Amino acid sequence: MEHMTETHRHLLQFIMKEGYLSKKKLNDTLDNYKVQHEYKGRDRVDEDFTRTINNAIGPMHLAIKAMVHPRSKDIYFAIINEQDDEISKLATQYNAHEVQLFKQILNAIVENENSSITTTDAVNLRDNKSMNIEETEKVLNSFAKDGWIEKKKDEVWFGIRTLLELRMYLLNEFEVDTQDL
Repeated sequence: MEHMTETHRHLLQFIMKEGYLSKKKLNDTLDNYKVQHEYKGRDRVDEDFTRTINNAIGPMHLAIKAMVHPRSKDIYFAIINEQDDEISKLATQYNAHEVQLFKQILNAIVENENSSITTTDAVNLRDNKSMNIEETEKVLNSFAKDGWIEKKKDEVWFGIRTLLELRMYLLNEFEVDTQDL
């Protein structure tokens, strides 16, 4: 079993900073770190490379997971919290109204046979007392920037972070397996 190197640690920190990354961007980053740290190990991020990191972060109930994006077919990586407890549910940068909006968006996407909703529908899911339209649009843009949803033209669907990080939630709450999307 390979031990964590400085390159592993730097790559782990980069994934934590970015939230999620495509395999191409991760490999480009690995190439840069290899030159910077004279790392002679693996040429590409592969199962052995991520397994080494996962062995180190596993005791903290974290893991690097990969998934093929259902639309672009690119491979993406993210760090997943594998412990579903009350503390992890509180670990978010979003306030309670924004989290509620996000849950309503997830529900609406699941209920739609196209696995997407319009941007207008997403905005209309807000609690009118807590968010106006402009604030809601900013939150939607933040969700998109952070990879929780994807927006293209007037369509909103699950983002890669939702598919990776909330797989068990979607399976338990809605009986939706993200692998089937």
